[in-house]
Amino acid sequence: MHRRNFIKATTVLATGVALDGKAIKRTMIDRALQRVDEMKQDRNTPTQFQIACMTLPYSAFPLERALRGIKDAGYAYVAWGTTHRQNGKSEPVVAADASPEKAKELAKRCRDMGLEPLMMFSEIYPEAEKGLEVLKHRLRQAAAAGIPQVLTFGHTEGGPKVATANCGSNASKYSDLSRATTMCCW
Repeated sequence: MHRRNFIKATTVLATGVALDGKAIKRTMIDRALQRVDEMKQDRNTPTQFQIACMTLPYSAFPLERALRGIKDAGYAYVAWGTTHRQNGKSEPVVAADASPEKAKELAKRCRDMGLEPLMMFSEIYPEAEKGLEVLKHRLRQAAAAGIPQVLTFGHTEGGPKVATANCGSNASKYSDLSRATTMCCW
């Protein structure tokens, strides 16, 4: 196994350990192992990049308009932005506290249009007061929607100290997530 494949697989496994719920852990582990197998088979195949358009530049417009514009521009992949104007106000694409079913429904709408959802935002720093709770829920939403990537925030200082520095007495809750993030980013 190549080092890159090992890092990907162990990152997913470490993140699964940090999460609640056996179904999510099993899904993530299975997906990681499947990707490692695919990579082994495709060593001689050129890399196929998945180029997505984010809905974020369309934030001043309704989400439907963003999705239509992205599809009409010829994209096959979409990355969900944070908010869009709906009925005169800014509304989240998928609220942080929305059920995973809501994310699944939006993913179905995208796929019905011919767009494959590829990424969504966590919208929170992992070390924020409810950061780990929100991030776990975002991962549940992404798993329900079949989205392989959740974009979270980091700091330019780097290293695992950053992820635990502001956690106070909750630092132990963040250690697994911190290790997984560090493994992924070095």
